[in-house]
Amino acid sequence: MGVYSQTIDAGKSTRVFIRKQINTDEQTDEHGSVFISNLSVLISLQYEFFHRTSAFAKATADYQVIYMNFLIGSKLNMSQYFDEASGEVIPVTVIKAGPMTVTQVKSADGKDKYNAVQVGIGKRKNISKSIKGHTKNLGDFATIAEFRVNDVKDLQTGQKIDISKFQIGELVNIVGVGKGRGFAGAMKRHGFKGFPASHGHNRPRSVGSIGQRFPQHTRKGLRMSGHMGVEQVTVKNLQVVEVDAAKNLITLKGAVPGHRNGLVKVISTGKVRPLVKVEVVKEEKKKK
Repeated sequence: MGVYSQTIDAGKSTRVFIRKQINTDEQTDEHGSVFISNLSVLISLQYEFFHRTSAFAKATADYQVIYMNFLIGSKLNMSQYFDEASGEVIPVTVIKAGPMTVTQVKSADGKDKYNAVQVGIGKRKNISKSIKGHTKNLGDFATIAEFRVNDVKDLQTGQKIDISKFQIGELVNIVGVGKGRGFAGAMKRHGFKGFPASHGHNRPRSVGSIGQRFPQHTRKGLRMSGHMGVEQVTVKNLQVVEVDAAKNLITLKGAVPGHRNGLVKVISTGKVRPLVKVEVVKEEKKKK
């Protein structure tokens, strides 16, 4: 019995290698040469391990893991960003986020049993006594939000947090309240296809049947027309295009849910990706 070692490359970009040892039977032919008898088993294992590892390599090829940041801000407006390297025009959303104050730190070792940090932002007049007692002398904040974090060693109550830690190209998730759409029909609210526009259908945008003989009433949760919007929406993997710590402005690639001056949460995914990929195209010389 011999031991055959096979190395499988999971991807050129990450250079992930997996080594699998397989027991093989060595046999000798009439000429005295040694060959492997169970080569088919080796090929099947190589195919299985290659597809598993190549999927992992593609998922983590272009990312750089960093510390996870977070902030609370207000959506200002949309604009355009011109990338000088590639010459592309990137649609962006500008978010204003002032310095946040840490109001409470929760740790997994304490009574809370999980790591999180509460931060406050803004200022308002009418504050309840319970909130005043919670924030103590830190200030009368208009908004208080909580974020889960991996480590709370560097966080203290009363500490100021700004947007200077965000990096260009960082991937973030945006949580906000979507715009109100009023009373909407089933086609707009739920994406119904509608009835055919011909053959006697005089209400092509109607809901259709909403019940039957049993249970003799309209079922709860049936998709019908009604109020649309004003719900929490999460948009994932938007990129940070520009960070202006002096003006407390952060620019994100793409659209952000909510109306102007609406509050949004920006939560980092801990990954950084190049903002624009510049591909160099080489022109082939024509043969004479």
